[in-house]
Amino acid sequence: MAANAHAIQEARKIQAGIAATGKCPDELEGWRRDASGLFLETVAGTAKVHFVLSLDCTEPDLMFGILVKYSFDSGNWVLGGATGALVIEHGHFSDPSRMEIGSADDAAVVAAKVVRASYSP
Repeated sequence: MAANAHAIQEARKIQAGIAATGKCPDELEGWRRDASGLFLETVAGTAKVHFVLSLDCTEPDLMFGILVKYSFDSGNWVLGGATGALVIEHGHFSDPSRMEIGSADDAAVVAAKVVRASYSP
């Protein structure tokens, strides 16, 4: 849950930055370029349990996504643009679910809802 909450918080900062500058970020505090140089990455979690977050942003549409990667074939996306609501896409990649994130929504509460929705029987 903490990694999803962190991704939501970072997405809000990135969205504000894109809205202010009109461009995708080249660098962000606490993020670094991945080995390919195409994406920005950071790590969320603890020394024992951590997850890589990867940012992809496209111009000229200024749409971005932060992937919270759990394993080689699973993860959640926090998606957004320069304006508008953020969305978190979760569940299995073959049938993902989407949840809108309101500007006043608590990131930890949204993250908990996603976990419950993704892993409920």
